[in-house]
Amino acid sequence: YTSRLLGQAPDLVLHGGGDVDPRHYGQQATAEQLYGIVPEHDEVELAVVRAALDLSVPMLAICRGMQVLNVAMGGTLQQDIGTEAHWFAYHEIALEAGSRMAKAVGSELITAGHCVHHQALDRVADGLRVVGRSGDGVVHACELDTDGDTVPDCVEGTGDADGDGTPNFQDLDSDGDNILDAKDRCAVPILIK
Repeated sequence: YTSRLLGQAPDLVLHGGGDVDPRHYGQQATAEQLYGIVPEHDEVELAVVRAALDLSVPMLAICRGMQVLNVAMGGTLQQDIGTEAHWFAYHEIALEAGSRMAKAVGSELITAGHCVHHQALDRVADGLRVVGRSGDGVVHACELDTDGDTVPDCVEGTGDADGDGTPNFQDLDSDGDNILDAKDRCAVPILIK
C-alpha cells in the first residue's frame, strides 16, 4: 500500500511533530521530556520512509522528519539533549562545503537557524552523512551518502524566516539549485488518517 502511494508522489516531505518512541531505536524511554509519542504516527512514517528509500523517492526531512529518517535507517536519537539551548532558539549552523544543503542555501553558514527541538541525532545511521552542525555539535543537516539525484536532505531547524536576509533553512529554494526542484515537480506530503 505504501509503495503504491509513493509511486504517485514525485517527492516526499517529512515534517516536524512529537517525539519518536525510543523503542524504535532499541531504547526504553528515559527522558521525562518526551512528548507527543503517537504509535500509529511512528509506524506510518517509518514505513513510508523505508519504502521511499527502497523506491529512491527524493525526500526532504525536516525536524522530526530527520529523526524518523535516521531511526528508519538504523540510527538512534538523544532522547533529550539536556539543555533548552535549542528550544525556540536561533543558532549558527556550519554546512559542509560542496554539500547539497550548502548549495541549496547558497552559503556554508546559516547565521540564524531556527530551532524548536529537545532531541537530536545520536548515532547517525550508516548511509547518512552529517553536513551541518551548530557550534555545540548538534547535528542540524544530513544527506544520504550517495552521488545519486534521489537523496534525502534533512534539516533539524524549522525553517522559520527571520526577515533579516541572512541565509537560513527558509532559503532552500533561493538559487534554483534547490533540494526538491520546484520548477519541475511539487513535493507531495503523504497524509494517512
